[in-house]
Amino acid sequence: MVLASCTSENIQTDQTNEIDNHVDVETIEELLESLQEVLGSENVELTKEFVNQPFFKVEGKVMRIMGKDVQVFEYNSVETREKESNISPDGFEINQTMPMWVDQPNFWAAGG
Repeated sequence: MVLASCTSENIQTDQTNEIDNHVDVETIEELLESLQEVLGSENVELTKEFVNQPFFKVEGKVMRIMGKDVQVFEYNSVETREKESNISPDGFEINQTMPMWVDQPNFWAAGG
């Protein structure tokens, strides 16, 4: 799974370390449950919105975390995710594509 976030504000809470301890998830549903456990179900929801990015081969879903939209892309395997989501350290190049972000992107991956 790859989680991509690009917001003008960072999602910061007092539970940052606790969130880091809950990153052992394999599906979007497990991520949702884990974040709701840490941040409260009122602060995390899976919307009905879908997103397509030209640099990821899978369709993404939009999760709202602390009022911020976060794009989540779920791959069938770690190997496929690693092969198909080659992200530069600064997040400004993905699979030889240079997205035009409105702010600094933040990426997170889990599984494997």
